[in-house]
Amino acid sequence: MAIVRNKLMVELYPTVQDVCEVISHAGAFHQGQEDKYLEAIKACIEKRLEELKQPKGGD
Repeated sequence: MAIVRNKLMVELYPTVQDVCEVISHAGAFHQGQEDKYLEAIKACIEKRLEELKQPKGGD
C-alpha cells in the first residue's frame, strides 16, 4: 500500500524575506483554504507580539 504525504522541508536563514517566502510558498499546500491558513499564521503572530509586550520577569 502506498503512503502519499505532502511534506514541506525548508532550509533558510532567519531573515524576514526568507520567512515571508516560506509563508507564501507553503500556501500551495492549502489550496482552497489559504484564507484559513493565513488567519492561523496571523493569530500566531499576534500572540507572539502580545508576549513581547509583556514585562520580562526579574528585571
